[in-house]
Amino acid sequence: MKMILLRKPTLWRFQVPDLAASSRRDRHLQNSLGKDVELKLYKPRDGVKEFAGTLKSFTDSEVTVTINDKDETFIRKRDISY
Repeated sequence: MKMILLRKPTLWRFQVPDLAASSRRDRHLQNSLGKDVELKLYKPRDGVKEFAGTLKSFTDSEVTVTINDKDETFIRKRDISY
C-alpha cells in the first residue's frame, strides 16, 4: 500500500498594520476630542514622557493637547505610545 501525501494550499496573509491601527487610533482620537486625555511617548520630549490635558485636535501627523487650559502642545502621532 502506497501513501500519497497531498499538499494543502498555503494561505498567505499580508497586512499593513499601520493602516488598520491608524484608522483605529483616529477613531479613538475623534471620540476623545474635547475630553481629558493622557498621552505617553516612546521617548521623553524635553524631559517629559507623559502629557495630560484636553485633546483639542488632531491631523494625520500630529495631536494637539491643551495643558492647564492655556498651553497648547503639539505631539507627533508617531511619537505616541498607544
